[in-house]
Amino acid sequence: MAKAGVLLGEVAEKKDVSINADRTFREALSIMHRNGKGVVVVLEGPQPLGILTERDAVRLLYAGTGKREKVGPLATTPLIVTSGNRSIGYALGLIVENKIRRLVVVDDEGSFTGVVTQQDLLEHMEDDLYRSALKVRHILNHVKVLCGSSDDETVRDVLRKMVEGNISAVPVVKGI
Repeated sequence: MAKAGVLLGEVAEKKDVSINADRTFREALSIMHRNGKGVVVVLEGPQPLGILTERDAVRLLYAGTGKREKVGPLATTPLIVTSGNRSIGYALGLIVENKIRRLVVVDDEGSFTGVVTQQDLLEHMEDDLYRSALKVRHILNHVKVLCGSSDDETVRDVLRKMVEGNISAVPVVKGI
């Protein structure tokens, strides 16, 4: 666990997590694949314009969006952003309250400085916060019904389930 007082600016990922709005959907998918975080922040200059997550990518691919489309109009808005000077506890509150899994970090001028995922926050959470502030009910309030698939379903059927359920993964079980 990290020492007390860790700030978001210290843990925010800065490399391979952003793309300019005039680039293509294909390029955004490539960045998302490279960073392994399932996210790319779309920028207009230094300012965050929107966000594209793996859920968005699944939805867009299912809808037939071409990979040559400009990524700017495809980005999800509005963004939930916070300062890199804020605490991990504050960020966790924003994530739970807004039902999101990634948080865009900006500097005092509103310029993009990085992105923090739910997983990043849990890895850097202070011991005291972990023991006292986060209750199981906060997590259970946001749990969805499990959706599965059989190994003989088409990829399109699985994509439909992901889009309709607004989920980013579907377990595949043989013989169901």
